[in-house]
Amino acid sequence: MNKLNEILDSVDRIIKNSDNDIKKEIYNISNILEIDEKTATILHFVNKDSDWNPHTLKMLEDVTTKLPLKEKTLDLTPEKIKQTKDFYLKNYLNTRWGEIAVDYIKKYSEMGFFNVWLRKLTSQIIRDIILVGLYSENKSEFIVDSNFPGDGLAHPKVSEWLTNLIREVKPGYRN
Repeated sequence: MNKLNEILDSVDRIIKNSDNDIKKEIYNISNILEIDEKTATILHFVNKDSDWNPHTLKMLEDVTTKLPLKEKTLDLTPEKIKQTKDFYLKNYLNTRWGEIAVDYIKKYSEMGFFNVWLRKLTSQIIRDIILVGLYSENKSEFIVDSNFPGDGLAHPKVSEWLTNLIREVKPGYRN
């Protein structure tokens, strides 16, 4: 194995064949890939949480020198880091908040001052994504969206995600 994708695919297969016992999964990853248990634990974490947690990429980058790879580092440019973080942000929003937001939109979409009703939901979403470290600290890129509380400044990807959800439920909606 000399490609990171091959190693991650192997980790996925090992986990699927290890009886849902985390200790056994990590032990098997360590033995089969011939790596230490700390590295196996990180690979296990990356496999389980990489669809929503951008910190897994940093952890994976930290252990690449211990993996049997020809390439040794993940060279992430600032633009690639931003794209990656945006990808994880959208995945997290869809996974954690998608169904909740759709239900909320259906419940309040016919009421007057719809965007005011949405502010309760959007403030909860913002608090949550700040806690998991996916909300940008750089407010210079933020846009004004009347569906968000306070000054209405919102991360463009969060605003886009919410607007698309609203349009799915309430066709013709304009922000």
